[in-house]
Amino acid sequence: MSQIVSLPKNDANKTVRKNAIIENCKNYNFTQSYLPPIPMLENVPQSEAFSTKYLADRVLATAGLLENMALAKVRSVFDPFNHIDDFESLFVSLPKPISVSKWTKNTSFAEQRLSGSNPMKIRRVLGKDDLPFAISGAIAGYAPRTIEQAILDGQLFVTDYTDMAFVKGGKYRGHSKYLPTPKALFLWNNTHIDAALSQLMGLEGNGQLVPIAIQIKKDALIYTPYNSTEMDWLIAKLCVQIADANHHEMSSHLARTHFVVEPFAIATKRQFAPNHPLSILLTPHFRFLFANNQLGMQVLINKGGIVESTLAGTLEESLEIVTNSYKDWSIKNSIPGTEIKERGMDNKNQLPHYPYRDDSMLLWNAISQFVNKYLSLYYKTNQDVKDDTELQKWCDDLNDPNKGNVKDLPAIIDTLELLTEIISNLIFTSGPQHAAVNFSQYDYMAFAPNMPLAAYCPIPEPGTWKHPDDIMQLLPTREQAVAQLKTAKILSAYHYDQLGFYNAEDFKDDNAWTVIKAFQLELRGIEMTIDARNKKRITPYEFLKPSEILNSISI
Repeated sequence: MSQIVSLPKNDANKTVRKNAIIENCKNYNFTQSYLPPIPMLENVPQSEAFSTKYLADRVLATAGLLENMALAKVRSVFDPFNHIDDFESLFVSLPKPISVSKWTKNTSFAEQRLSGSNPMKIRRVLGKDDLPFAISGAIAGYAPRTIEQAILDGQLFVTDYTDMAFVKGGKYRGHSKYLPTPKALFLWNNTHIDAALSQLMGLEGNGQLVPIAIQIKKDALIYTPYNSTEMDWLIAKLCVQIADANHHEMSSHLARTHFVVEPFAIATKRQFAPNHPLSILLTPHFRFLFANNQLGMQVLINKGGIVESTLAGTLEESLEIVTNSYKDWSIKNSIPGTEIKERGMDNKNQLPHYPYRDDSMLLWNAISQFVNKYLSLYYKTNQDVKDDTELQKWCDDLNDPNKGNVKDLPAIIDTLELLTEIISNLIFTSGPQHAAVNFSQYDYMAFAPNMPLAAYCPIPEPGTWKHPDDIMQLLPTREQAVAQLKTAKILSAYHYDQLGFYNAEDFKDDNAWTVIKAFQLELRGIEMTIDARNKKRITPYEFLKPSEILNSISI
């Protein structure tokens, strides 16, 4: 059909355009049969398959994994690990993740809430009634500051995993796995880092996040760094890490990037002609999504797959985390600024250091500006948006509970501002948001003791374990640690492309390329800003650097 970029009402070849859409509607069908009510593509057409280059490059990117495993002399995955050092011995030719040397430290544990693999779970405590468990008075180690004062200052934060308490645990070779669902409190401590030292080192702000209390289960003992033995405090932190790992993989990663984007990709194929400006813009941002999600269903979240074997729950329980998360996701509330504000994490005076927030907003602003300029090439007025019949049918598909089943999508998109916001959110979720939760996996999850995917024994009573190697009972076996390392490496090793950089054939309009080049220039500036910020951060946050972000969820 015509390659001239055109809105439906302006296309001289309306019949050809209509026939192309009819044909696509035959080839791209919604189904909710796999994981109700999540919409997926019923059959992945051959045209959506991974390219030969993609497959070759992806194999090449993970070639070092095979060499490493051979050098690590993994003679038998059934040989037991006896000491913590055994986990580190798995890294021979592969670089050691940053968590290897920091996994027991309170500073690293707290920092991972802000710039680790799952910076989406932490939220601000809004008031005394919002406390996750009964606690009051002076904060041990930070007197004369009290819980009440920290709440008033807006500097008390919580991660609460009790929404996964329905998970009773799966099996590993006949032995039970467990998922703790703790609640943890964190304090932004203004004076923990000496002001003069902070200025000398050029660190962001003056302070850092510190953990102050953990409750492993409801109405149970509250652990703190001051009333617990070193071993009991480590166990409490591991309970948080195990819960966070399961939330990360099933909610923040799988549900809220891979699965929330798929219905939009299906509707785009079904309702936009190939020469529609939105089809042209979104195609690179949906590239290989269908094939990648299909591959995931075949080898990761299938019966006997990685999710069932390594995560804490049964496959059905883990998938329930996914569906619960999907049901709560909203196209409106997932906009970065909105989502961050809803968690109370937007105020830089209360929380000066939150790398995920600060770098996300740079990218969101750049993407929004790019999308608005691109769309303005074709939509000259709000009436043009309202008159776009293909856009409105796209909305119909996505709003249909038996098709796209998208929450909070307007029935009609009638302004350029609204369209810009929705399309920007899709590009942000496909690019920066997926990068934040995907490419961080190697640093924080490849070394199993930092973020175990399951507990391998019931959580012991306080004071039960005294020897450092007692912790081995809780941690993954050699077989599970190897599987976790391999999965983290495979999922984070390959970068197909780079945000904002497209193939020559993706866009035929010279005016579009002018807007794209301005976007690329903006992204280079953001890269420099993040590099400068990382020099002032205790732990550099690399995952939202534009050069590390893909256009699509292609891995």
